[in-house]
Amino acid sequence: MSRKRRRPEFTDPNKQPWRTMPPSWVPLQMLEELDRYGRADADTALAAIETLDKVISYTQAMQMRFMDRFTNARPAVGAPFSNTRPVKSRASLTWSLSAAQKRLNLAYQLVHELPGTMAGMSHGDLDLRKAFTFADQVGHLCPEDARKVEETVLPGADSKTPRSIRDRARREVIKIDPQQPPKPAAKSSSPRGE
Repeated sequence: MSRKRRRPEFTDPNKQPWRTMPPSWVPLQMLEELDRYGRADADTALAAIETLDKVISYTQAMQMRFMDRFTNARPAVGAPFSNTRPVKSRASLTWSLSAAQKRLNLAYQLVHELPGTMAGMSHGDLDLRKAFTFADQVGHLCPEDARKVEETVLPGADSKTPRSIRDRARREVIKIDPQQPPKPAAKSSSPRGE
């Protein structure tokens, strides 16, 4: 008779298991201790990987909010950002001008038009690639329609692939805007600084 193995639960001083903590520095510090002393068997390592994915999504959401704040410091009022902002972010982050422009556009879209997507990232449920994939599909919609698509597509997105999110979003967009031709898969559908 085989027993199902339980994943170990390390806890903080308040006895909250690190796997269920909201993404923040606390589980990161606990995982750092595990890593430093090599005290992780295969199950613990897998749980740590899952937790780190959540922390990464959380920090990516924070990065998007700071990028939006960066664009808000623009000298040109009325435009989403000035022409000098992508150049400055590119220089300091070693991104291509195109990648910097995509990231700044994405940050603006997430913060101002897609609050559900931003919340999913902040809770560690959506990573930047999934958020970019979703935002790319709904970018031409008005914010109200984009939120309707969010409400339909994003529940359960943490267990979906970016392609699945893209396909579901595409189907919902067609329901809302049947005149809009389907958006082809982008050649570089990644917001990475490449």
